[in-house]
Amino acid sequence: MDLKWVSAIYFFSDKLVLVNLTLTWWDALRYCRGNHRDLVSVHSEEVQSWVMEVAQKASTDHVWLGLCTPGPGEKTVVPERDLERSNRVEDSSGVSADVPYRYHFVNENKTWTEAQSYCTQKFTDLATINNMEEMKNMNTTLKDKTTSSVWIGLHIGDTGRWLWSLADGGLDSEGEEYRNWRSGEPNNAERREFCVGMYHSDGTWFDISCETPYSFVCYDETKTNSDRYIYIDEPKYWPDAQSYCRENYTDLVSVMNQTEKLEIWNLHNNSNAYVWIGLFNDSWQWSDQSNSSFRYWRSGPDNYGKNGQQQCAVVTEDGQWTNLTCDNKLPFVCRENELVMVNQTLTWKDALRYCRENHMDLVSVHSKEVQSWVMEVAQKASTDHVWLGLRHTCTLSFWFWVSGESICYQNWAPGNGTGGEDCGSGERSGAVESSGGQQWVSLPQTQQLNFICTNYEG
Repeated sequence: MDLKWVSAIYFFSDKLVLVNLTLTWWDALRYCRGNHRDLVSVHSEEVQSWVMEVAQKASTDHVWLGLCTPGPGEKTVVPERDLERSNRVEDSSGVSADVPYRYHFVNENKTWTEAQSYCTQKFTDLATINNMEEMKNMNTTLKDKTTSSVWIGLHIGDTGRWLWSLADGGLDSEGEEYRNWRSGEPNNAERREFCVGMYHSDGTWFDISCETPYSFVCYDETKTNSDRYIYIDEPKYWPDAQSYCRENYTDLVSVMNQTEKLEIWNLHNNSNAYVWIGLFNDSWQWSDQSNSSFRYWRSGPDNYGKNGQQQCAVVTEDGQWTNLTCDNKLPFVCRENELVMVNQTLTWKDALRYCRENHMDLVSVHSKEVQSWVMEVAQKASTDHVWLGLRHTCTLSFWFWVSGESICYQNWAPGNGTGGEDCGSGERSGAVESSGGQQWVSLPQTQQLNFICTNYEG
């Protein structure tokens, strides 16, 4: 249904404008933000009385308000500019994915060390890539560039560790990892055994050179029970087996417990063939100290970094990775955190001033996705609560975001976020718990807390 609607010019103004056009809700929202302030939000009986008076002049039976509601699965109906930002690939300046940071391609030839220094000074660090979705976004950003290789933040560290080839780049829980080595394994014979196979006889594991052709087992995260495991009887090197699984299913199989081991072993125990699983020994680490285990090697990496000089990683023209000597001069990709935890303790107003002078603004949380970013960043705080860009007005008795958006998605702790706040001691502002349930709470604006800034508008 197309309706006429009411538009509020400004949050603190009592002037409401009835616009004599018939538009959908989204078109009405776009018109208001382009020509006034926003669709009207009704947070009190006083504002409702203003709306009632203005709405009587409408020629339609109903008029639009700026009221939105979360949809199924708690995916919220977010403001228009948030929708435009989500899931888009930008031009040469970088890429914005569903992650709390952005990539920036820098077309200057530098060594890996020089590139990392540049990124830490101008942005956050060299690019970290956590999963296939981020890898696809980066490849889209780089596809029109004339360079054949660009530095990313992966380089050889001091020590190796056993990691699973997980599609989401996560790690198995520290201290709870399942291992099923045969006696005497792993032994890293000839210092070149960096990948793991499974014996057909009993399902135990051994390490061996990654350049050994074995059959392998993939897994498909879209399926359940034993159907998610797929035995591929086509001998391949470990990196080629990993690529095959990622292209056709989800990844090489991870074995997290005895039950999974038996299910996987039953797929091939009569084949008289060893099979690759997704475990590999890795000395590579991200420059920002990220724990991500995601790797996307084209083949190798060459020498796996052992005693060689090719100790820094690049993304090549085909979108996969290889390793080069770190003193090559190449373009590079930086990562910039969209959210920044500031570990100073300031009042809400001082935190707002700091963010606007040094970044963009105090963070506004318009969706469950942004809330998940905030929860991750807030864990690094030194205070029990962390300021958000959430503000209460005693004059009109409602909460609003400093970015100017209405509150649609909400995550208030019980007893917080009501319109009838106690204003006897002054205005109140919103903060998020740094631990526990990490919900929002109402606090006096004079309290001194850490706070989260955002580097981007919206």
